[in-house]
Amino acid sequence: METNPNNQINAPVAAPGLLSFFDLLKESWKNYQKLFRGLIGLTALSLLAIAPIFLAAGGSFLLVSVISSKAAAYILAGILVVAAAVSAAYYGSAVQAGIICLLNNQTLSIKESFNQGRGLAVKYLVIMLLTGLLVLGWSLLFIIPGIIFSFYYGYGQFVLVAENQTGYAALKRSKELVQGFWWPVAYRSMLLGLVLFAALFVISIPLTVTPDGSAFNSLWNMLVQVIQLVVSPLVVCFSFAVYNNLVRIKDAAKG
Repeated sequence: METNPNNQINAPVAAPGLLSFFDLLKESWKNYQKLFRGLIGLTALSLLAIAPIFLAAGGSFLLVSVISSKAAAYILAGILVVAAAVSAAYYGSAVQAGIICLLNNQTLSIKESFNQGRGLAVKYLVIMLLTGLLVLGWSLLFIIPGIIFSFYYGYGQFVLVAENQTGYAALKRSKELVQGFWWPVAYRSMLLGLVLFAALFVISIPLTVTPDGSAFNSLWNMLVQVIQLVVSPLVVCFSFAVYNNLVRIKDAAKG
């Protein structure tokens, strides 16, 4: 692991050159509107990525029901579930990488974005796994280092797509971009999360005052899920805007 992160965080600064939260949100919203059809189309594909899990669950139940040898049935069911999980992880990563490909090249169609994302799916998944393991490792020392490095390594997937760097090299590049701007980046990201959480809380209030299982409760719950689905690409747009802003700042500093 790297040196103690507590020695690497700069004191809070105005971060000259880093766009304000509202400017980043404005830029994100502009891209979200421009690419709405593609972003929603790709996000909808992510729902298909979990289809193998449901198919595997049904298949496992059928195997256990029809095969006389329970041991063989459970082994086959286990293999089926693992295969489904791998498939879901692969196609889910392809969709997420495809969304970033679309943001990086706004002339792409949904199909072209997904195809490019599929070509990066394994590399994307490796970066996400590395990020999770490293953040978990720091969190085992204490929760604060885990939080710190979650922001340092939070742009590795964008580095993969925009700069074609893979694995730990992408995470190192992400950390390089965030260094010197940790507080401003963390503040802006957490503020977005707070705003979205507050909005979700407000629209979910009817679910707490209506009976579970009622027609209205079920319909409103479905509406909330749809809203979450539609809004989720905006978070990626915001993170991509932060990434691009950091790249411009670092490039300008190199002169």
